[in-house]
Amino acid sequence: MKTSRCLTPALLLAIPAAALAQVVPTTPTKFSTKPVGAATATTGAAISPPSSAPTVKQITYLTLSPLRQWTSTDGKTLMGKLIAWEETVTTGPTPQSATAPPVTTRPTVLKNNQVRLLVDHKAYPVPLERLDPDARKFIGELEAQLAAKP
Repeated sequence: MKTSRCLTPALLLAIPAAALAQVVPTTPTKFSTKPVGAATATTGAAISPPSSAPTVKQITYLTLSPLRQWTSTDGKTLMGKLIAWEETVTTGPTPQSATAPPVTTRPTVLKNNQVRLLVDHKAYPVPLERLDPDARKFIGELEAQLAAKP
């Protein structure tokens, strides 16, 4: 007669429990907490509370054209405004009023044979030779108008 070996229910329950056992550090007293912001010689760093009110940076651009479509020589288009190279940057705890400072000099349209376009509130320099002839003509006429004014 053959005898079959059967695992006891206690042994079956013991196997999964051993597989789920947690590992405990052998020296749990070596780990300690340090208060936030306390400088220690061992870490060399400290977390400090935030400074006073955040500083706001506001850039004011002088727009020279309304929003229009610009076309490059390879046929790609984008919507943007032609802006001068001059800009006013103010910083402080609160945003300044929406009034721009008065313009005292003639705005610079071309600089190093590049113009600046304001696209989605960000200024991008664009080489003049990358723009199509109609855009170059528009920029040339604008420069002539600005040069004629005293």
